[in-house]
Formats: sequence, C-alpha cells, structure tokens
Amino acid sequence: MKIEFYWTNLIGLARTLLAIGTLLTIIFNPIDILINTAIIDSLGSWQNFNIFFLFDDNLIIAKIISILVLVSVITGYFQQVTGILHWYITYSFFSASSLIDGGDHVSSILTFLIIPITLTDRRLNHWKENNYEYNSVRSLIAKIFLTLIKIQVCAIYFHAFVGKIPIDEWLNGIATYYWLTHEYFGINKIIRPIYKFFLSNAFVVSLITWGTLVFEFLLSSAIFINNKKTKIYLLLFGLLFHFTILITHGLVSFFFAMSAALVLYLLPNELNLINLKNIFKNVKRNNFNFSI
Repeated sequence: MKIEFYWTNLIGLARTLLAIGTLLTIIFNPIDILINTAIIDSLGSWQNFNIFFLFDDNLIIAKIISILVLVSVITGYFQQVTGILHWYITYSFFSASSLIDGGDHVSSILTFLIIPITLTDRRLNHWKENNYEYNSVRSLIAKIFLTLIKIQVCAIYFHAFVGKIPIDEWLNGIATYYWLTHEYFGINKIIRPIYKFFLSNAFVVSLITWGTLVFEFLLSSAIFINNKKTKIYLLLFGLLFHFTILITHGLVSFFFAMSAALVLYLLPNELNLINLKNIFKNVKRNNFNFSI
C-alpha cells in the first residue's frame, strides 16, 4: 500500500515552532502595550474581524483566546480547525500590534500557506505518524502549498541578501559593527563584553558582515540543491545563525518563525521526527538525493 507522506510530524514541528513564537510574545508582554488601538480606523473592514478588536477595549479576553488557540496548535489535535485559527491569531496580531518584528510577518504568511495542508490532513493529531493510503488529490494540494512555502522562504533569504547589496556599509564590511553597537538594537548588555574583543578587530567584523551576505545567498540558493546532506548542514547552520541573532538582539519570535521556515524549506517531505535521527547519523557517511 502506498502511504501519503506529505503529512508528517515535521509539519507539526513547524506549526509548533510558529505557535511558540507568537505565544511567548503574547504571554510575557502586557497586551495593552502590544496592541495599538490607535490603528483601528486604518484597518478598514478588517477591524470587525480582528480578534484584538472583537471585544471593544477588553484585550484580556482576546489574549486568553489567543493563548488557548496557540496552545491547541502545539498539542497537535484537530489541525483541520486549528490551522485556520492559527493563521487568524497570527495575522490579527501582525495587523494590530505596534511591536512586531520580521518573525511576526513570516508567521502570518506561513500559517496562511499551511492552511490547505492542515485541511487535507486526515490524522487526528499532527504528531502522529501518517498511515493513510495515498490520495492523489490531497497529495497534489499538499505538494503545491509545500512548494509555495519553499519558494516563499527562498524569497525571504534572497530579499535579505539583495536588499543589503546597495548599502555601502555592507559592501565595505562594517555594517555588523554598527548594528551590534547600536544603542537600542545592538548587543544585549549582558554579553556585550564577550563581543567587545571581536568588534575591535577589523578583519573579524568584515568576516561577520560578508559571511552574513554569503550565508543568506546560500540559503536562498538551497531551493536548487538536491543533495540531502548539504541541505541538512544548511539547516544546522541556519538554526545556529538565527539562534545567534536571538542571543545577540533578543529577537525571540523571529528565531522561532525562521526555525519553522527552515524546517519546511530544507527538510524533505517524506521525513518525520523518528527517521530524522537516523538521517543525521547517516549523513556523515552517505549522500542522499531528493527534489522539492
């Protein structure tokens, strides 16, 4: 019997990472600071549907509902319903909050593109192994939207690379010095002494700056790479790259959003969390080929 392989617990992992990023933001920040009620008029008809404006000035109710939905996503149950609700919460937050970062934007896009995948998922829980017999229509829908996700993530990294090229500071190798020493967006004060030595070396600063450009270009090019070993290494370095950004700049939701994006972008559809461990063991001595 041919088994459907587009619905694995890697999809569940990606959805969970996206939900955790938004959940942590909503839980650990005062909701009246997160949500900008002054923009309600600029939202047009959407204000009637945005969850943070559904209950007039009572943002606590919206916060509680959002937390419940995001926790439900993490549990993995009833993804056919929570897939839609997940996008609704993330897009509502992205539209209504004045304190968003790139991760919130990425989450709103990815949760939208994941909706058709969750709607065609016949499992009760997204952490369960998929043993359903192959269905060509369902598989085609899932393949189309997984491919769209890969194209979207490719575009994110390509735009990040291309957007830096016209800026002189990125070309001459000093951009990261300015970002890391910025008063508001720079290095966390706790770890600033650790970076001080490296930032005093012009070669290291240039290496970090140009290395960032090269790595973002490599990640954008990964959509054309068929070697599984290369993609897994890119995944590991990509996670480390974004974790470094988290430690340095404190962008928590951005880390979780981009981690989810990398999982969907770089790991083959047929993998799951069980055989992923074996792949990491075998990758040291074998090359595997697969296509998107």
